[in-house]
Amino acid sequence: MGLGEQDIELAIGGGAEALDRLVAGLTPVIQSRVARTLLRRRQQAAGRAIRQEVADLCQEVFLSLFENDARTLRAWDPRRGLSVENFVGVVAERQVASILRC
Repeated sequence: MGLGEQDIELAIGGGAEALDRLVAGLTPVIQSRVARTLLRRRQQAAGRAIRQEVADLCQEVFLSLFENDARTLRAWDPRRGLSVENFVGVVAERQVASILRC
């Protein structure tokens, strides 16, 4: 079973265990989407240490999800059809693409 609205609200509300569960549930998704995006954009990622780059970019994605009172994470709406994992995956891909463009 995937993550849901209640998991997000509990994590954002300051529940340490809920935050740990949320991060643990989202980390594999973010790592795979970051790695996949880096591989798709090999020319822009040329010369970068991929493992370190994946780790650094995953931190950037988590930061973007939780900044401004978790504005991006709160923007997820299950009625739009995406699971929270897929929503976060799309956010991760866009974040990496944006960073690589700079």
